[in-house]
Amino acid sequence: MKMETLLAAKELQNIKLIAGHQGLKRNVQLIGMIEAPDIESYLFADQLLVTTGYHYYQDVNLLKLLIKKMAAANCAGLGIKANRYFKKIPQDVIQLAESLCFPLLLTPAKESLSKTVSSLIKVVIQSDALKLSRVIQQNQRLSRLALNNTRFNIFLDQCAAYLQHDIVLLDSHFRVCYSNQSLSQQQAQISGSLRRESRINYFSLTEEATVKLAERQLRIIPLMVMYPENKSFIGIFDLEKSTSMQQLQLQQIQNIISLMNSRTDVIKEDIIHRCNDFFVNVLAGKIRQDLIE
Repeated sequence: MKMETLLAAKELQNIKLIAGHQGLKRNVQLIGMIEAPDIESYLFADQLLVTTGYHYYQDVNLLKLLIKKMAAANCAGLGIKANRYFKKIPQDVIQLAESLCFPLLLTPAKESLSKTVSSLIKVVIQSDALKLSRVIQQNQRLSRLALNNTRFNIFLDQCAAYLQHDIVLLDSHFRVCYSNQSLSQQQAQISGSLRRESRINYFSLTEEATVKLAERQLRIIPLMVMYPENKSFIGIFDLEKSTSMQQLQLQQIQNIISLMNSRTDVIKEDIIHRCNDFFVNVLAGKIRQDLIE
């Protein structure tokens, strides 16, 4: 979830943002408490840390160094307990956080740090649970569409709405077979650009790849197929970095489209076999001439 969403939760109204307002779009996934001065060695992206300030109130330069390292590691932010060891956060610390677009928070003075951490974790978990529930519901809707033999372009419209990114279905030669509605007039152009500019051996592609088409990035994901000669791919536009929930959505979409493709392949193979059987019977004289005519 985003920092701005986290801080908007009712349970966290007593946490105050004092610097780094431009960093509220940072993601928050992990909540931690600083209990040792060497925390700099254990920083992770999307991590929000809180501290009483004990390790830093006698050496503000250590606090400034921590902020710089957390910003560089793409951490979510830092919370300092109000009126414990810092009666007032130094202005140069606030200015540093502001310049780095790094959220600096004051946690409630009358609340234990462990209680603050517990409240933060609870909000993050509730947010993740809600997102997971939505992903499950989306998967159920997509599965119903697939079971109802929904046309690929309509199915891809729904996928694009869930992912909030344009999506195409490519054949084994990187030609666009289907797309969501907003790309319907660009299918031939995308196919031509892919074949001219991608420089990817699509026959041997077995892992994800990203190519640049004009001003857009196309993330190409191989699909599971029954017959190697019918290899196909999905392409997602401008999804360079996906969240864990988007990754789950992508996996579900990949699986369902693979099954839809396989079903189509089976139907085509069945038609071919029926035609072959018909001509074999004709040649063998097992079908009356009047029926052929």
